[in-house]
Amino acid sequence: MSPDLFIGVDLGTTGARAVVIDVNGNQRSTFKAALSDFGTNPRDPQIWWRATSAALNGALLKVD
Repeated sequence: MSPDLFIGVDLGTTGARAVVIDVNGNQRSTFKAALSDFGTNPRDPQIWWRATSAALNGALLKVD
């Protein structure tokens, strides 16, 4: 059986960050995605979503 994992997401003014931790609080992976990589208008919710999705996918791909 695989251990329980938890995901945290932070969306800020410059980008999105995701972290995966285990039940003991050990960090298993992280990933950052800049808003500027997905468009020029940092107020556009589509850009927020794309950066958040990229951060989540990146963090999850790095977990065994």
